[in-house]
Amino acid sequence: MTKKLTNRCKRLKGFTLVELLVVIAIIGVLIALLLPAIQAARESARRLQCQNNLKQLGLGMANYQAATGSFPPGQRRFAVNGEKHAWCSFFLPYIEQNNIHDLIDFKKPFTDQSNFDAVTSLISTYLCPSTSRVDPFRSVEGYITGVPFTPYGGGMACIDYLGISGPNPNEINPATNSAYGGQGGVLLGFKHSTWASLLEPPLMPPRKITDGLSNTVLVTECTGRGMEGPSPVGAWANGKNVSHIYRGINDLTDTIGDEEPYVNALREERILSEHPGGANFLKCDGSVQFFNEEINLEILFAYMTRDGGESIPDLP
Repeated sequence: MTKKLTNRCKRLKGFTLVELLVVIAIIGVLIALLLPAIQAARESARRLQCQNNLKQLGLGMANYQAATGSFPPGQRRFAVNGEKHAWCSFFLPYIEQNNIHDLIDFKKPFTDQSNFDAVTSLISTYLCPSTSRVDPFRSVEGYITGVPFTPYGGGMACIDYLGISGPNPNEINPATNSAYGGQGGVLLGFKHSTWASLLEPPLMPPRKITDGLSNTVLVTECTGRGMEGPSPVGAWANGKNVSHIYRGINDLTDTIGDEEPYVNALREERILSEHPGGANFLKCDGSVQFFNEEINLEILFAYMTRDGGESIPDLP
């Protein structure tokens, strides 16, 4: 009798097939419910890290401005019509990257072999952690790949942040009813300018930013860049890492061909971000703000001028 009871108890300890399937189904539902929340939490952390990167750039800009009296030039060249070095290179000492800055020979092209050790150095502050959709000639780690170093940039370290030299020069400023013209921002370059014979554009001190430091942007996101034709536009050392902005945030219109549109959009500089719904911006006062991608284009352009006189509403 005791033996029969023992055997029955042993049989009662197991799960039936139906019970097992129910448990698996419950676990599957829980995973399906938790996974989006986990992904959202991870993206929130990545977005915060991106904002911290821009805050570090803002602090570097402030230190540069305090030491020199102005913000850095968007571009500088070693000879008239020569290759341009980038704003990202000039203020490296102000974001604790003196060792890389000291390796750069600014009297030679950034693609020169003598600058190899510097320009192939990855700088984490220059990379957005959300970046995953990248140019075919860029690795997910942040290096330009598949092309030789000189003169095409193979091995160069990339950047996901773009200096702003102003809005679309042909866009009409609502405050003046005339075209903005070129180089209306703060990080100035040579395109659409009147200083073609200079080695460096005019420097921009804070007193010339009459729209207000909090109403003028310096840097925005432009993620995933690698090569554009023969030029390593995604390299942080490249002077092309400054641009007028022609479109809205994540506007992928007029892409080229049948390839993935995000990659095609990299053929022309624009604001690109992988944070859902918008992009991060660094302002001249050092603050960082997330702009919704539905922002009115007129308001967006107003933030890109230093002295446009536009009326800018407070954004949420």
